[in-house]
Amino acid sequence: MICVDKPLGYLGVLSTNPTQTTEELNLPLTIHEIKRSPEFDAILLGEVARFWECKKAGKQFRVSRKESMYWELRLRYQVRKIYG
Repeated sequence: MICVDKPLGYLGVLSTNPTQTTEELNLPLTIHEIKRSPEFDAILLGEVARFWECKKAGKQFRVSRKESMYWELRLRYQVRKIYG
């Protein structure tokens, strides 16, 4: 959504069963609607910039645990299941 500057995006998830024993495929599909947030964009782009800084300095990069926990909670309100 950031690359194409869209306020709304859709995420389709197709799950497979690796232990399936029949020929009939049962592939559950879920589709989610995701709202874009300027706050999320700022954090995401900040983490990307930090990644490149670490890479240039030859250091290992780890996603900020504080940011990931915050967005794990916040995304629950920005994602809506529309199918599945």
